[in-house]
Amino acid sequence: MKLTLTILLIIIAGVVFFGCEDNNSSINGHSASQIMFLYANHSNYYWDNQNNQQVYTENTTVGGVIFSDPLPRFDYLKIGNNTLSGEDFYNYYLGYVAFGSINGVAEEARITSNLDTLNVELKTSLGELTGSIDLPDTITTLTLSEYDTLQTGESFTISWSGSNADFYWVMVSYDWYDENGYYWGYYLDDYVKDDSITYPDSTFSHNGVIDYISIQPMNGAFPEEGSNGNMAGDGSGFLYYMAESIYYEGEDIIVGSGMPGGMAGTIPDRGTEIEIQSRIRQQIENRITGRQ
Repeated sequence: MKLTLTILLIIIAGVVFFGCEDNNSSINGHSASQIMFLYANHSNYYWDNQNNQQVYTENTTVGGVIFSDPLPRFDYLKIGNNTLSGEDFYNYYLGYVAFGSINGVAEEARITSNLDTLNVELKTSLGELTGSIDLPDTITTLTLSEYDTLQTGESFTISWSGSNADFYWVMVSYDWYDENGYYWGYYLDDYVKDDSITYPDSTFSHNGVIDYISIQPMNGAFPEEGSNGNMAGDGSGFLYYMAESIYYEGEDIIVGSGMPGGMAGTIPDRGTEIEIQSRIRQQIENRITGRQ
């Protein structure tokens, strides 16, 4: 009887303690009723699923996530004169609300006018967040320190010009097979504020290939712990605008003696554009919220 009473008192104390917690979200010092990340991706074309054809026109798709405890009711997202809402526009997941293109509704989350500057308003049951952001210029020139063969243990520099973005996401795919035939690979993801990046000589230490390079210009808060949001209102908001990426379109760059015979061309797929954008989004959120 005494043991049962003790256990009951512990349970009651726990309920009282956790029931009195503040419902505000607090992630890496960002204490707010809601924390929102919104991503706008600009492109010069899109795939029209309804008519099964490629459409060559400027457009921007938008989507994002809201973190809060408890999760809020999603009311609408307004971009300029476009109000985006409806039950299919958002969905609830464990710990967050996803909306727009991140919820898999790119058609409903696409706008085709007034794309240079986005004026954004998000409304939930916890209040409003507002902000504006400009589209960064695209990159016009991509330069590599080596186009043919990079010696193992040699540094490698990528530089670019033409863009005025706040920062850039750089992805390099470096792949090799060891002497036992096992595949190894690095996806080197980096965020830089400068218009170049140099990988030290310790990065490329195995015979293999650099088979993919891309750089994407982005405007918004730099993804690092302690970054402040760029939206005002009820909560904390991080608004990002991404121009189209530039890709290295030349032949694979050989590292050392390259891939073993018969193994070239067997490198695993690095993922679709949707999967790549999802990785960018998760990296940004993890870096800012301190979950990485």
